[in-house]
Amino acid sequence: MSDDHSINLADDNFVRSVINRQVGKLIAKSDFTHQDRSDLVQEVYVRATKSLQLYDPSVGHLYPYVCTVVQRHLANVVRDRSVVKRATVGRVSLSKTVRSDDGGQIEMSQTLHDKDQDRRLGRARRPNAANCYADGSNLGAVNCQTASIYANSDDQAASRTASRAIGKGMSTTNATYSRLTSAGGAATSTYAAGIAHAYSNNGKTDWHLPSQDEINELYTNRVTAMNDRLAGYWSSTEWDGHNGREKNFGSDDMADGLGNFFKSTSKAVRAVRAF
Repeated sequence: MSDDHSINLADDNFVRSVINRQVGKLIAKSDFTHQDRSDLVQEVYVRATKSLQLYDPSVGHLYPYVCTVVQRHLANVVRDRSVVKRATVGRVSLSKTVRSDDGGQIEMSQTLHDKDQDRRLGRARRPNAANCYADGSNLGAVNCQTASIYANSDDQAASRTASRAIGKGMSTTNATYSRLTSAGGAATSTYAAGIAHAYSNNGKTDWHLPSQDEINELYTNRVTAMNDRLAGYWSSTEWDGHNGREKNFGSDDMADGLGNFFKSTSKAVRAVRAF
């Protein structure tokens, strides 16, 4: 190999002429402008200088080698610019305002289907398979968005109360998984507890959707545990057949910061491990 990488190519009249000529050709046949010229020239000089480390004088003269490096680098510049342009063509921000059916103005995001909205915002809903229990029933055949994961024989009211405590998030998540996926065949990606149950990170798979009191602990330590992210998060705790417990990290309007929401409502999911 050669030590020609110590040469200052900017001082070589031939190399300077080649680079200026090739950059000029690029500007003439692309959407680069003369304002880009100095940046392009400097970029080519840097690339050509770095390439000297690979130059072997026994293979050929330096000048043809530099010419090839310059041409290939500029070809890559054009290719990369084309990729960026194709990637951005037709993109429209979902925050853009459009006219609604009633003549008003709404954001484009509001025209998305609920499932598309959830996918965009990383939200999930509570379970909707038809394998849950109506109040006072032991027949698990009701839509889980309007019924309980607990059978009447489990004492539904007492089970819901017990599920609020720290340490109960895992068992409640497992009970929900048992009803929805084990019994009903629902994909874990379609409901909040299922997402937490299926979560894996750093080789750890024992994650769950936090209980009411567990998610309150997350809120108390939100700066450390959650990077102070403001959102409404599902807990695994059931309030009644129709509603689940949610914690709004962006508001303290409620007495304990918790609220009841229809299970069909989209909320964020935060999986946790042991408390």
